[in-house]
Amino acid sequence: MSKNMRYIIIFALIFVAVGVILLFTFLNERIPDNPETQMGNTAGNIYNEGLFFEMDGTVYFANEADSGCMYKMNPDETGLKQITNMNVKYINGAGKYLYYYLDSTKASSTNGPGISSVVKLYGLYRSRLDGSKQECLDKDDVKAIQLYGNNLYYQIKTADRGMLVKISTSKKNRTVVNSEEMINPACNVNGVMYYNGTANDLDLHSLNTLSGDLVATVREGYFYNPIIKGTTVYYMDANNNYKLTSLNLVGGATTVLTEDRVDYFNMNDTHIFYASSGDNASLIRINLDGSNPIVIMPGITNSINLTSRYVYFRVYGVENVYYHWPLDGSASVSTFVPIK
Repeated sequence: MSKNMRYIIIFALIFVAVGVILLFTFLNERIPDNPETQMGNTAGNIYNEGLFFEMDGTVYFANEADSGCMYKMNPDETGLKQITNMNVKYINGAGKYLYYYLDSTKASSTNGPGISSVVKLYGLYRSRLDGSKQECLDKDDVKAIQLYGNNLYYQIKTADRGMLVKISTSKKNRTVVNSEEMINPACNVNGVMYYNGTANDLDLHSLNTLSGDLVATVREGYFYNPIIKGTTVYYMDANNNYKLTSLNLVGGATTVLTEDRVDYFNMNDTHIFYASSGDNASLIRINLDGSNPIVIMPGITNSINLTSRYVYFRVYGVENVYYHWPLDGSASVSTFVPIK
């Protein structure tokens, strides 16, 4: 083999190796596509600030013991690890990425992962599951965030009211979806957003993210913070002292589930958890049909978030503390103390 041929082969091998490295880097950095019906957090959690989010056997949460910075742990609360060094809420995720609102005005006392807290930052952010590759998608006063496939829908507060905006997970095609109403995008059912009107009515509306964000009125009424399970919508009836109510969207039957005025609620497939601040202020659990009420804890509570193992919540007037209760009722309410 001639000397020139050897040089050609060596250069060819180097060229191929560089190409493979560049291709691997591109594929590794590319934001992968999600299924069109992919959602981020649950509607109930997003209505309660999205402080806890469970995905693939891991719970990501805003740690009140460390300025609301994001940590992760196992569903049984073991294996604690810090993810961001700044305050977060409205946590979403899919695949290898997390999406959340980040606010550097509340920063960790530790040197956790992420951008230096010396820099004042806020807005919609994306990062890897370990907090690396942190990038701002929209630097604005972002409120509720929900993932729909490859797009994030979120509220932005404006001087007069607010608007609904969407942006792709790869930071492209930022679009104002609705500039007239402060629509909460929390309730995602197979790519369709269900929400209550805010500007002119409290009707139940739908926005089809799979068909050009087409809007329709589903039912007239007073559907505050709707959550849909199957063919039933659960909501706070703003025309009936915010009592928790359910409506069968097929048969039309309406059931009042509580006698209490409800301030906040969340639910899973078997139970509803709600906070009432009336004469008998309590955090209460009921069955989906309103039966078998159980007082979890007396007092005024809020920020009700659910994982597969626990319900987490705050108590009015108590700073920087979550309380938790196991969903199987195996223990009493206690202060949630994250342990490494």
